[in-house]
Amino acid sequence: MSLLVSARPARPLLNFGSRIWDTASGQCLKTIVEPQSHDPCANVVFSPNSQYILCSTLDSTVRLWDYHHSKCVKTYKGHKNDLYALGACFSYTSKNRVWIVSGSEDHKIYLWDLQSREIAQVLEGHTGAHRFIFGIGYS
Repeated sequence: MSLLVSARPARPLLNFGSRIWDTASGQCLKTIVEPQSHDPCANVVFSPNSQYILCSTLDSTVRLWDYHHSKCVKTYKGHKNDLYALGACFSYTSKNRVWIVSGSEDHKIYLWDLQSREIAQVLEGHTGAHRFIFGIGYS
């Protein structure tokens, strides 16, 4: 089965959600909504094992969801994201460490330890008039 994840308002002005799609059938398999949040999920990505989704929201958090159970299992804080759809991704190291990486509206890139949710590193250096970090890719 080939899956796709999308982010959009689930019910305008009330709740925001992500949808999991089966690309072969075109069917929506699940809608994930966080009832307490009015901040949209602006960017989503699957984990490499397709068991989780990472959602960047416009309340300056990145949330890790177990989408099979529609449950937010971890929240990462410390960057600024309340205006734009900033990207986030997973990073794996040779020592089996997993990082969450996100751009920020404060012109920096943030790396969190997946398990502890602690900020492990902040990268600076983008300059110019438009310094928001929109896209992130990690190898």
